[in-house]
Amino acid sequence: MKYETMIRVWLVLLIFSMLACGQVKNECAFCKREIHRGMMAITEVNGDEAKACCASCAMTFQNEHKEASLKRVTDFTSDTGLDPSKAIFVYGSTYDACSAGQDVVRDVHSTYFTCYDRCSPSIVAFAKRADAESFQRKQGGRIVALAEVVKQHSPGKKHTH
Repeated sequence: MKYETMIRVWLVLLIFSMLACGQVKNECAFCKREIHRGMMAITEVNGDEAKACCASCAMTFQNEHKEASLKRVTDFTSDTGLDPSKAIFVYGSTYDACSAGQDVVRDVHSTYFTCYDRCSPSIVAFAKRADAESFQRKQGGRIVALAEVVKQHSPGKKHTH
């Protein structure tokens, strides 16, 4: 009897483990990073929508695939969707939701520098200018409209961090 109970417990644990491993987290369609609160962007490609972890990743994808277009960004303050043409952006701030906390394995006495990150520079969207200004005072960057984001994030443009 004890043996049967142990087998059942192990089977239940095995099933729960398998279910937990199969869960899909809310991840970016392009870089597979987690989509953080207030940062998601929606890109349309050939009629299909894809979630990006941030506006920078979406803009990078748009530069790589000319048929793609940025359809929605997320207000950082309220976590609600916005039309990108109506959003106020803070471009190039020190805020880095996408790569923050990603450890780099280093050899002893070695230094590594990030040369490229598709989610950089930071592009954070806001519905209200006052919220963008408050964020900028704390995190730096420049307050810009969508046209300036597109211009600054164009291929071949050297991104400042």
